[in-house]
Amino acid sequence: METAPVVDQRPLHVRIADEVRRRITSGELKSGTWLPSEKDLQEQYGASRTTTRNALKTLVHEGLITSVAARGYYVREHAPLVYYASRIPQPARSSEAAPDAWMTQVVEQRRRPGQQLEVFVCDSPADVAAALGLEEGARVLARRQVRLVDGEPFALSTAYFPYELVKDTLIAQPQDLQPGPQSVLAQLGYEAARIVDVDYARPPTPQETEILRLTAGIAVLCQRRTFYTHNGHPFRCTVGIWPGDRFVVQYELPSDGN
Repeated sequence: METAPVVDQRPLHVRIADEVRRRITSGELKSGTWLPSEKDLQEQYGASRTTTRNALKTLVHEGLITSVAARGYYVREHAPLVYYASRIPQPARSSEAAPDAWMTQVVEQRRRPGQQLEVFVCDSPADVAAALGLEEGARVLARRQVRLVDGEPFALSTAYFPYELVKDTLIAQPQDLQPGPQSVLAQLGYEAARIVDVDYARPPTPQETEILRLTAGIAVLCQRRTFYTHNGHPFRCTVGIWPGDRFVVQYELPSDGN
């Protein structure tokens, strides 16, 4: 007895998206390659214009392709940066203008690092206030860096400090610090004895989408890193925003031998 062939009952736009996705992930359609035109795809799959566009929209939201007005769709370049998240910043950076950990990691991967710094005073976000043991809305000083790779915005890093603690220090100045903020804080008696990371994914905010030039469908990984003194007092909270399509995050943990 012959077995009847299995018929794919899924909507046509889903099947079209699957086929184009397969061609991208297999390497058949490489980064920068232009996809066939909407008209060509309609003819290839016997699909309507609406069905074809729905398939392409799916791939845009997945971050696999990019739409260019009046030109069509091309396969997005995927060259993620490996971020070694367990490389903890040292309390004091060299006073000889040594690059920070971000710069070092980017250079090690033969990419070109850069940053745009903004220093401002603001009301503390709820999660930052909780991490620093402050009342929600308490004033904090923020140092926000747009991290650049090869001249393009790649990630965000915002370090928050209790305002009264750092208002009269170099941390409040709109300039790169050599040595870094940890050295300034150590001179005030705030040395990092413990660091706690909280990592989670979420959709980007409109501001993050604009600054980082994110395409539709890209989630971001957030890292909230809080620094504590020997007596358990939190004094710095740094929030990193990493677009999900641009990073591979790697941790190295010591083994207990088991």
